[in-house]
Amino acid sequence: GERRSLATSLGAWTGSAPRRGAGILTEVYYLARREKNSLLRDRAGLVAAIAAPCCLNLLFAGIFYQAGDRERPNYQVMTHFGAISQIAIGGMFGAAQPLLLSFPLEAALFKKEYGVGTYTATTYFAAKTAVEVPKSFLVAALTWLLSYWLL
Repeated sequence: GERRSLATSLGAWTGSAPRRGAGILTEVYYLARREKNSLLRDRAGLVAAIAAPCCLNLLFAGIFYQAGDRERPNYQVMTHFGAISQIAIGGMFGAAQPLLLSFPLEAALFKKEYGVGTYTATTYFAAKTAVEVPKSFLVAALTWLLSYWLL
């Protein structure tokens, strides 16, 4: 008889043809490049994604001004912990907010390209993560640098 590969057998079993196309790394590369170009083209969005969390956390650091100074007579560990927690939570939400706002706008394109088999969901989110991690690291570093000296 005819020899069939596992992919062909699975394709016949699931009712779909086996996926043939670019490899995972190629997909991630081109998707990450597209995401990077999109991020850099939208300068106003990039500035807002970096400036908004920094401004909010500067406000929080001003509210908790010198809460971490152990030499102050009214120093309290809970106030210090509260200040650090507030800065961390603000930084986390500041990093997540642009993604939460942009994904619904990109969902139609994702569904279209995913539906025709241009890429898989795994490669899409891997590429998105590869672009967002450096930006999130930059926002976190700026947040902590700006608030550290005030706390």
